[in-house]
Amino acid sequence: MIRSRAEQAEVEALFSLEDAGSAGGFLKAQDFSGDEVLVRRVVSRSGRHRLWINGRLATQTLLFELGRHLVDIYGQHEYQTLLRPEHHIELLDAFGGHSRELEAYEQAFARFQALLLERKRLGQSEAEKRERQEFMEFRIREIERVQPRPGEDEDLRQERERLRHAEQLHSAADEGAAKLYESDAAVVESLRLLTQRLAAASAHDPALQGPAEQSETAATLLEECARELRAYADRVESDPERLVQVDDRLAEIQRLKRKYGERVEDVLALLESSRQELNSLSRSEERLKELDQELLKAREQCLALGRVLTRKRQEAGERLARRVKEELKRLDMPQTAFAARLIPVAGEEGLAASGLEQVEFYLSPNPGEELKPLAKIASGGELSRIMLALRTLLVAPGGVSTLVFDEVDAGIGGATAEVVGRKLKELARSHQVLCVTHLPQIACFSDTHYRVSKSRSGGRTVTAVERLSAEDRVEELSRMLGGVQITEKTRAHAREMMEAAAKSSPEVGR
Repeated sequence: MIRSRAEQAEVEALFSLEDAGSAGGFLKAQDFSGDEVLVRRVVSRSGRHRLWINGRLATQTLLFELGRHLVDIYGQHEYQTLLRPEHHIELLDAFGGHSRELEAYEQAFARFQALLLERKRLGQSEAEKRERQEFMEFRIREIERVQPRPGEDEDLRQERERLRHAEQLHSAADEGAAKLYESDAAVVESLRLLTQRLAAASAHDPALQGPAEQSETAATLLEECARELRAYADRVESDPERLVQVDDRLAEIQRLKRKYGERVEDVLALLESSRQELNSLSRSEERLKELDQELLKAREQCLALGRVLTRKRQEAGERLARRVKEELKRLDMPQTAFAARLIPVAGEEGLAASGLEQVEFYLSPNPGEELKPLAKIASGGELSRIMLALRTLLVAPGGVSTLVFDEVDAGIGGATAEVVGRKLKELARSHQVLCVTHLPQIACFSDTHYRVSKSRSGGRTVTAVERLSAEDRVEELSRMLGGVQITEKTRAHAREMMEAAAKSSPEVGR
């Protein structure tokens, strides 16, 4: 976001790669070196945006890939992820770590889908098939009649330029050859005479030997230049008939490009694909039989790979349920039951892009209550703790080293907020944790506390970020606890919270 009346916004971020896990390897693969990485981005109101990584211009795509290795950001929108069952399968797969099995299934399913599409196209009505066949034949005839060659249009444009200015080109080359070598006052002849005089004079002073040799070299080069100019002048000629042929040929190629592609290469690629489709249409009955067999094999392969994936997900779901229950117990939800249920895909084929099933998380916050879909029964505070539990389990060792929690305390307070604060402190033992919060029960657990404030200066709003000392933290926590009026009791409470938080977990230095 660019500030009002400013021309650009600039952001920089400096990361140490010492504990950055996979980020170092990613950067080395991109030919970056060093123990740190500096990202700098300038967003201009004119639309000319710039991005640098360690001083080298980079693309947003590269920054996006790098960012995935450096930082994970969890905000209030994460609740929405939990409320949408279609995302539960992604969370389970991330926890299970069976990306290899998923990739194998996805490749098999993509082939199955491609065969289905071809089968559907070949199975269309005879009238549609004939219409498509006639269209392919027309397209092929049109392109084959012109027979364009790769790069031919550019060659023709250059030839047209020469033909249009043939007289000027001939005159320049002819005049150059004459002045350099062929006329009575030719430059080459004058240089030859000069070379002879300098050579003779150098017998009396060797200092002239160098200029004499340079003069000889210049004469030789100019003589060669004159020969090339004469050959060019003899070769180039005005040819109005050829110019018409070139213009007509270019017009034919341009018509093909307007209809079938931006480049001649695109037109030729379309010609080849049209030939293949026409061949497929011509032997459609035979191909249909082949497709039926290929589809049968492809479906069996999908089912076989899908069953492997299903078994992995079942095992991962059981592990996830146990681990989530343990995490929720630490987050003051000791009686909560959790399950990841696999729901078979409906439909004739029983296949989907993600496997043979969908996944939905079920929850029972209270003993004696049956498990129900998480999206339908979880409150805001419960969602906050479930999300934190899941994210704790999904943070991989050696992966992203910096975790940003943006107001994950929405909908919670009191004892629950303190539990969340303890959990974030626990995460900080192995990761750098940045947390944006309005709750003192969470802020008191931080190792370093920054206050973000706004003020007016010169008629403008200014945002300031200030690192707080120990005493300043007491005042800030008191303000968060008691509002505008801060009393000694509020300060005492703030100190008590800080002392309790410090005793609850060891210093982690991050």
